[in-house]
Amino acid sequence: MDDVDAVQAQIARNMLTSKDWVTARLDGVAYLEKAPLVYWMMAVSYEIFGVHDWAARLPLAFSAVALCWITYRFGRWAFGEEPGLYAGVVLATSAGLFLFTRNGCRCSNRKSNFPFAGRSCWERAWELAYC
Repeated sequence: MDDVDAVQAQIARNMLTSKDWVTARLDGVAYLEKAPLVYWMMAVSYEIFGVHDWAARLPLAFSAVALCWITYRFGRWAFGEEPGLYAGVVLATSAGLFLFTRNGCRCSNRKSNFPFAGRSCWERAWELAYC
């Protein structure tokens, strides 16, 4: 693991062992630089699979798959089945998603899922209300 990944994995481990899910701590010092969602997902993964380096990276992999699925669903809704499938496949096979996902905790695809899913839902609600 990279040093940034190791720091975040240790914070998640501390959350799990101390049962303090509100304040992220590293060596007893509050570590409030990032939102706790990253640590919560890692800690839950640790709880389910045990404390391993791959368990720390598993939530990130799931969020990358979810982003590809959301892209497919939105493309399918907006443009049809085939373009939606191509959009999901292009995202899944893009070098950027692979390179940033393999870097562990620094990837922001978790942050991309919520706005993209929200935008998709908003577009569909707008269509139902006004079209």
